[in-house]
Amino acid sequence: MRKVTFFLFFALALHSYAADIVRCSPEDALFVREIHAAKRLTNESLVAETDEGLTINEWHQCELKDDVLMDGLSFTLYKKIKTKDLFVRVHNGFDGTSHLYGPFNK
Repeated sequence: MRKVTFFLFFALALHSYAADIVRCSPEDALFVREIHAAKRLTNESLVAETDEGLTINEWHQCELKDDVLMDGLSFTLYKKIKTKDLFVRVHNGFDGTSHLYGPFNK
């Protein structure tokens, strides 16, 4: 019984700290695709980042993966709650690199 109680406590504690990343809305997906197609994800918009800069309670996050085009790229859109700034993280699934670009405006 102790093991079950410990497991439930541990599982619930971890769940409360988990980031809530959902699929992007059609409008957000279109925005990410447009800036990617317009080649606005360049070194000029690359952000020097630290992991502390993206605290969970200050951002809304959504993820965009193209299941049809298997190019290994996935995108995460970060929307700052207070200022409405938009940032895009591009993750390359083939080599494991990840870059953050922004801020962008809709």
